Amino acid sequence: MAYMLEEDGLPHEDAASVARVISRHPDVLLKTMVEKELGVGVDEAHGSPLQGAIVMGAAFGLGAAVPVIPYLVLPVTAGLYASVAATALVLFGIGVVKARWTRRNPIRSGLEILALGTVAGIAGYFFGGILPPLLGAPPLV
Repeated sequence: MAYMLEEDGLPHEDAASVARVISRHPDVLLKTMVEKELGVGVDEAHGSPLQGAIVMGAAFGLGAAVPVIPYLVLPVTAGLYASVAATALVLFGIGVVKARWTRRNPIRSGLEILALGTVAGIAGYFFGGILPPLLGAPPLV
């Protein structure tokens, strides 16, 4: 914490003093660290848990619909390619939008989220499709 305050221009002694005071208040310390390290403002005055749950549920529903919709309107082979492409575009778009809040490079942020989604998809395929038969699990059919 003191290092970050020094980076902002405070002299070493003042930064250490402020860091000691802030560290005695865990909620303030956490909020300050999130704001300084991630560049994300924490605003606890807006929204309710119900509103957050509704937004998260809608986001998950929309996100889950993206790879499924191509299979509903296209033949299976074309649906596969369209599903992968649509999912990649949406993941990249989420990263670009995230960059607005984190004040990072939008292309880099988009590629970061795309890479995370790709790794998650590969892991899901491995743990759900490949690993169970290797461990002797009966087929789900």
